[in-house]
Amino acid sequence: MHEPSDLNAAIFQLFRQFSNLQLRRVGHYQGQGLILIQLKEQGTLTQRQLADITKRRPATMSEQLESMERAGLIRREKNANDKRNIDVMLTEAGLTAAKDAEAARKDAADDLFAALTLEEKYELRRQLTKLVNSLDKEINSDSEI
Repeated sequence: MHEPSDLNAAIFQLFRQFSNLQLRRVGHYQGQGLILIQLKEQGTLTQRQLADITKRRPATMSEQLESMERAGLIRREKNANDKRNIDVMLTEAGLTAAKDAEAARKDAADDLFAALTLEEKYELRRQLTKLVNSLDKEINSDSEI
């Protein structure tokens, strides 16, 4: 039988493998999907808001948006009220890509969790929620110091 720390390390490694396989499986729009979907759902957002929502560094967000703008998925403009901010909005091609990204994510999730029973899905959600809440609480209490 494994010691708890060995078991924890094994579970962590499985999560990493699972995530990597899922990213390879979905592929299309994997880095841009969340941005596209957020813009579709919320409309125009600033670069800063997108960086906050996606938990990306501003420099990383800027590079990604530049790539998306070159691909014709988004448009960026100076904010009318605050020239220091850049507004980001979807183009028609971006709206189509956002819809594709949403459908791809839903299909991937349906395929991915098809191996689990309904009860197992509820239990997995409960356990993952517990882990997320614990980690979120830890991170937020550390930032308050």
